[in-house]
Amino acid sequence: GTVIVFLPLIGQAMNVTSARVGFWFAAFGVAAVIVQLVLGRLSDRIGREPVIAMGLGLIAVALMLLAMTQDWETTISVMALYGIGFGVLFPAMTALLADETDASSRGTASGIYTAVYSLGAAAGTGLAGGLVWLQQSAQIHPFQVAAAIVLLGLAWVCGEWLMHRK
Repeated sequence: GTVIVFLPLIGQAMNVTSARVGFWFAAFGVAAVIVQLVLGRLSDRIGREPVIAMGLGLIAVALMLLAMTQDWETTISVMALYGIGFGVLFPAMTALLADETDASSRGTASGIYTAVYSLGAAAGTGLAGGLVWLQQSAQIHPFQVAAAIVLLGLAWVCGEWLMHRK
């Protein structure tokens, strides 16, 4: 949700047309689709948690880089990196959901997962006002806050993975 709100604002600050901002979102989408097609079964081979951690790590790096981008070309590359992270993360998350549910509850669990994902995107846009205040008062970029939240998720996934390996 933070990306949805702040990417167009970054484009505006760079004097980038809205059509070119759309290319940033397209770079994300195309990269995510390609990665899902090519690496969608990666978590079947090496495990869910390492792939989830990889996706979260790539997303966190992309968010930190988005906070520093200053031109259209760099931003499109960083959005592609964000898409790669998402493309790695999403299939592993849905596979983990299937692993942790039985056939009779999988549809309900999938619906709840999708609802929570959508709620997160909506909450991110709603919390953007607070992030603007944080940016202005503490000089912390909203993408840095989003990266910190993703890094918390990464720490949790790594902790879970280490606990299950013992």
